[in-house]
Amino acid sequence: MANTFSVAIKDLQGNNLKYIIEISEVYQKITNTLLRTRSIAINKHGTHFITNISDKVSLIINKTHFIPLNIIRKTISKFLKDIDNFTKFLNRCNIRYGPSKSSAYRTSRIYLHKLHRIAPVFDYSKAIINLKSLQRFCHQTSRWPRITTQLALVIYITDKNNINEIEKLQNINIRIITNCSAYAFYNLRNILIDEGVLAKDE
Repeated sequence: MANTFSVAIKDLQGNNLKYIIEISEVYQKITNTLLRTRSIAINKHGTHFITNISDKVSLIINKTHFIPLNIIRKTISKFLKDIDNFTKFLNRCNIRYGPSKSSAYRTSRIYLHKLHRIAPVFDYSKAIINLKSLQRFCHQTSRWPRITTQLALVIYITDKNNINEIEKLQNINIRIITNCSAYAFYNLRNILIDEGVLAKDE
């Protein structure tokens, strides 16, 4: 892995774009492994998340992807700080959108994109499709949960249908990065199951 990083740093002088792609891939691998293997919540209710990760977690990521420990620690620290700011914003702001379905979609997509930039752990293109499907259901049934709940379910469904990932994102991590309560998450999931929109094994 040392060679990979030296190539990325060397290419910074002649090819800045390649350097950015290398760093982006490392960030994605670290955050993806973290959210699939460890809960970042302080408690089982998922109302608050940890501010730092133990060296044990860093070592696991190091052994899995051969990424230097100092980069893992710095990446996780940045991720936790960014996701903390994002969820605090969601918690403070009462996000509103117009009465039309298109307005709801545009607003939700903005925050889905913001979240994907911080936590690139789900397939964004498929998440957009699932967002449209979910909001079509919301429009037809006149049920409009908070955007945070919509984001959580969209990520959950997208990840569950991702055959490339054997180990799925932990539900508690999905809820905490979207600032979604356990009640809201499981209530909407059960509604989708009862209405036949979502299979029970999903």
